[in-house]
Amino acid sequence: MITPMFMLALMVAPALWVRILSATSGNPRDTRAAGSIGLGLLFAFTASGHFIQTESMALMLPPWVPGRVSLVYATGLLEIAIAVAFWLPAYRKWAGWAAAVVLVAFFPANIYAAIERGQQQPVWEMVA
Repeated sequence: MITPMFMLALMVAPALWVRILSATSGNPRDTRAAGSIGLGLLFAFTASGHFIQTESMALMLPPWVPGRVSLVYATGLLEIAIAVAFWLPAYRKWAGWAAAVVLVAFFPANIYAAIERGQQQPVWEMVA
């Protein structure tokens, strides 16, 4: 449960910080750029998991998927590219579209992993 909370904090903290600065200084600032920074931090964090927990991420894919480990590395690199694009103003629109496509494309793997984990573990252990 700590990881999703950390991910939420990474994503929201820059925009929250800018709003606090705007409120305390009386100088309104654009929170969209801060939101892009937060999304970049989120994608950089999730990309790190592809390189730190490669084997467990490969298990999120069905056994019939060829080259699961290589695919995990490739998608980690893709997430790094999206993170960097969020940090570069000229590429933010591209990053947003790429992030949307990637999140939709990765969704079946997350569903598969949740179903497989659910079959291996009682529900009360998954919630803890």
